[in-house]
Amino acid sequence: MPAYYIVVRHQDSWKIRYKDSYYGPYESQERAIREASDMAHVVEVSGNSAQVYTLSAEGELKLRYPLPRDDRVRLPSGDDIAAEESGAATEEAGPAIGETYGPPAEFAEREGSG
Repeated sequence: MPAYYIVVRHQDSWKIRYKDSYYGPYESQERAIREASDMAHVVEVSGNSAQVYTLSAEGELKLRYPLPRDDRVRLPSGDDIAAEESGAATEEAGPAIGETYGPPAEFAEREGSG
């Protein structure tokens, strides 16, 4: 099961919620997302999976890390360069960054919304 880091507004500041603890405060939501993403990356390097979400005032979770595969930076391959030079290159639409998801089941059960 992945580690879930949820960036929330808590007691008038931005914090990272992991399991039943809060980490922070952070001066902005962006800074909290960056810190949570760094934490998630460390978990992934150790061989486990991790995800970072933001929680809106309406209770919606948005995935912030990892980015959907199509939104990650990718270096062009030789085939990409050849296709671009020949005019055959096409843009493929991937999922949008920040696509809204329902809460992970574990988080929803703890919060009483599942």
